[in-house]
Amino acid sequence: MITRTRWCTLQHVHHQTEDLTRAEVAEILRVHPTTVARWAEEGALPHWKTPGGQLRFRREDIEAIRQPRFKTVTDDDDSGEPATCEAS
Repeated sequence: MITRTRWCTLQHVHHQTEDLTRAEVAEILRVHPTTVARWAEEGALPHWKTPGGQLRFRREDIEAIRQPRFKTVTDDDDSGEPATCEAS
């Protein structure tokens, strides 16, 4: 993987972020690069475009999306009720 960085200014504080290509995002999310582009254009993935029109994504945004969206359910409850999933 090639590391790309850009400097962001937020309230006069500089911090470094790693930018990913759509192919790198596709590998992380285990989807096709075309799906990544479609999700970006639909607004489902935060992104920005290079002057040449290439999509770029912040690693921290993609990692946040990749996190599980549901709590882990265990079957160690003795109540006899079926296990349910709750959004986290």
